Amino acid sequence: MTRNSNIRNPALKRSRLARGSQPTAGDRTARGFTLVEMLIAVGLILLIMSMFATIFEIAAGSLSKQRGLAENDQKARMLTSVIRGDLEKRTFRDIIPFTPGQDTGALGGLLLRRSGYWYYAENDPTDETDDVLQFTTKVTLKSQNSDTAPFLGVAVPFSGATRTIASQDDSGLQGIFTITGNVTGYFPSGAPFGHIWVSGSRSSNGLQSNDGRYRVTNISLPGGNTQIEVDRPILPMSTLGTIYLAEDQPELDDGIAGNMMGQSGAAEISYFLRGGNLYRRVLLIRDTDPSDSQPRANNGGPLISTGNPDYTSEYLPSGGSFWRDLDYSAFNFRGNSTGTNLIGGGVRFHNVGESLSNDANGPKEVAFSTPLPLPNPLQPQDQFRILSLGIPQTRFGHDPWTGLPREFAMAGTDGQLGTADDTGFIGRYTTSECSDSAFYYPGAMTTIPDRQNPALDTNPMSMNTPVTLDLNGAVTNYSSSPIQRRGTDILMANALSFDVKVWDPAANGGYGQFVDLGDNTITGGSFIPGNSQNFYYSPSTAGNGKYRYDTWHPRAEIAQPGSPANRNSNPPFATAVSAVQITINYRDIASEQIRQVTIVQSLVDPY
Repeated sequence: MTRNSNIRNPALKRSRLARGSQPTAGDRTARGFTLVEMLIAVGLILLIMSMFATIFEIAAGSLSKQRGLAENDQKARMLTSVIRGDLEKRTFRDIIPFTPGQDTGALGGLLLRRSGYWYYAENDPTDETDDVLQFTTKVTLKSQNSDTAPFLGVAVPFSGATRTIASQDDSGLQGIFTITGNVTGYFPSGAPFGHIWVSGSRSSNGLQSNDGRYRVTNISLPGGNTQIEVDRPILPMSTLGTIYLAEDQPELDDGIAGNMMGQSGAAEISYFLRGGNLYRRVLLIRDTDPSDSQPRANNGGPLISTGNPDYTSEYLPSGGSFWRDLDYSAFNFRGNSTGTNLIGGGVRFHNVGESLSNDANGPKEVAFSTPLPLPNPLQPQDQFRILSLGIPQTRFGHDPWTGLPREFAMAGTDGQLGTADDTGFIGRYTTSECSDSAFYYPGAMTTIPDRQNPALDTNPMSMNTPVTLDLNGAVTNYSSSPIQRRGTDILMANALSFDVKVWDPAANGGYGQFVDLGDNTITGGSFIPGNSQNFYYSPSTAGNGKYRYDTWHPRAEIAQPGSPANRNSNPPFATAVSAVQITINYRDIASEQIRQVTIVQSLVDPY
C-alpha cells in the first residue's frame, strides 16, 4: 500500500512550499512568543489584576462601612436600651421638687412616688460634654418596664467577719464548727444567736460540701476557742472552708457565699462623659431590712465602728479603698445619732427602706458633731434624716459638708470650688479612681480623720481638695500604679458628646420645647437663668454659669464653700419635668462613621 506516500515525496513538498502552502503539524518546527506578544500579554494581565484589586478594595471598603454601620446600629440599640431602661425604673416617678419645710405627711401615698432623687446638671449650656445625669432606680417598678433583673456588683467580704474553720464535729445530730480564738463578740449574749454561712468546704472526692446558711443554736468557749453549734448535722470534709460570722454584710446579699458579688434591686446610677468615654456608674442600694443594712458585730455594734476587734472607725483595708471592694452606695456619717443602733461616726450603707424615703417627719435623724467649729453653735437645720438620698450630702459625688456636687477639678479665678467659674470637668469619679489606695472616701473622711472640722477635711468629695487631670482626662491624684478596675464602668468608648435637655412647656411661646438649663436664648421659659432659686447649688453669672436641676428634700440645705453660715434651702428650679431628651454622638474607628443617637423619654407614667 502507498498510503500517505504523497507526504513522503520531497518534490511534492517543495512544490507546495513554493506555492506558499503551510506545513502540516508534523512538518513545522515549534517557535515561542515574541517580546512584543509577551509585553502585551503581561500588560493585559496587570490591567485585569488591577481591575480586580480595585473591585475588591471597593467591595472590602463597602463591607467595612456596612460592618461599621451595623456596629453603630448595635451600639445605638444598646445605648437606647440601657438608658431608657434606667429611666423607666427611676424611683422618683413624679419629678416635682420638694419645697423647703414641706409637710410630706400631707402627700399620703403620693410620697412613695417621690422616692430617692432625680438630678441633672447642665453646667455650661453651650458645652455638650459636661452634662451629668444621676438618679435612683428600683427594678420592681413596672409601670414603664417589666424587667426585674437585679443589679450586681463587687462585694468583698469583711475580713474581720470571716474566719477559717479550724475543726468540726460531724458526729452528732447537730454539727459543731470550731474557730480558733474568741469570736463570741459577733453573736448576741443569749438566744437567738442568729445565723452563720459556710463557704469553700469540700469532701475528698469533691462531690459534697457543707456550704450554706445555718441557724446558730449555741455558742461556747472551751479552751479559749469558739465552738458554734448549728441546727442540723454536717458532713465530714477534707477541706473545712470559711465561716461568715456576720450574715448582714453585702457579700451575702445575693444568697451565695464566697463569690465576691453582691446583689440588689435598687441603685444609684450616674451618667457622664470624660476623656471620650461615656460612663455609667452603678452603686447598689442595699435592699435588706433597715436593721441589717449596716454590718454589725459586738452584740449589735456597727462592724465598722470604734470598739470592734477587727476594725477602727474607718474602713481602711491595706492598699485599697471602700469602692474598690464594694460597689455599694454609701456615705461617711460624721456626727452623732439621736436614733437607735446608729452610734458613732463612720461609713454608712444606704438601704431601700430608709435611703429612698423622703419623709421629712421621719423619727431617725442625726446631727453633726457638737459643737461644730463651723458653724458654731449647732443650728436646727444641721439635722437631717440620716440615710435619705434626697439630702445631697449623702449622695455619691457630693461634698459631705456643703452638699455641693463635685463635678470640676479646679477652682476658677475666684479660687473657690463649687462656684460658677470652676474648670476641669470630671463629672463623677470613675470606678478605677475610687479604687485607688489614696481614695479614702467613704471609708474615711480624710487622710487624717477629723470629721468634726470641714476646714481640715481633704476627702476627694470635699471642695477643699483640688485635683488635676492628665491629657486623657484621668484624675492624676487617684491614678497611681497599678491601676485597678479600669473600664468597668465605661458604657461607650469614642463618645463625642452627651447632651441632656428637659421639656419646658413654657418655652417657644408656650408651645414647649426641649431646652438646656440656663439657656439664655430661650425667652419665657421655666429654666432660664433668672429662674434659678439656689445660686449655691446652681451657681450662675452673666458670663459663665453652672446650672443644675434637683428633686431635693424638704430638709435639704446647701452651704456655701468656705462660708457654711451662708445657706440656701431651695431647690434650684421648682418646675416639674415631664420628659427628657438625651443626645449622644460617637465615632466608629473601623468605618470612620459618626452616629448620633437621640433618646426621648417620657417621665410620666402611662397609668
